[in-house]
Amino acid sequence: MGVTVTHRALVDVADFEREERTSGVYAKVQPTGAAAALEELRDITGGEPAAVLLFATHGRPPEAVAFPPQPRRVEGTYSLTHRLSSWLHTFKRSTLAEVPTYLRAWFHDHSVIVVPICTPDWHAGALVVTRPAAAHAPAIRAFAADLALRLQQADRRARISSLGSVTRIA
Repeated sequence: MGVTVTHRALVDVADFEREERTSGVYAKVQPTGAAAALEELRDITGGEPAAVLLFATHGRPPEAVAFPPQPRRVEGTYSLTHRLSSWLHTFKRSTLAEVPTYLRAWFHDHSVIVVPICTPDWHAGALVVTRPAAAHAPAIRAFAADLALRLQQADRRARISSLGSVTRIA
């Protein structure tokens, strides 16, 4: 006689997934990676230099991309992700910020606009744009809010999926 271990949350997740698959309502899942976000950001800003940093989430490592890509000569061996993470993890609201010397090769300016990618209860990363892009500030803030919601949904899906893969002891 085997022992079956179940948990109410696992049953609810299974019911939710079954209901979602059979409902006939399917939504296109928009890409949530840093490269896709940078392309959308560049469309908004008209191609101004920019960077996107996404913090690590469930099943996804931290990720950063910038335009223009890595300059020819960069001092040190740290990746762009590490450089941006060490600088941007403290920004909780949109602000004009001074660029650290170790990032000036990407931005060619001493100050940039930092827009956090966040919801009221979740901080997913940050967008960095140069000052000429300030004319597009409302669109950039709206994009950051939309991206935060997409990333939060993707994180939730990954967590639900990992719950669904829990094996039962029989």
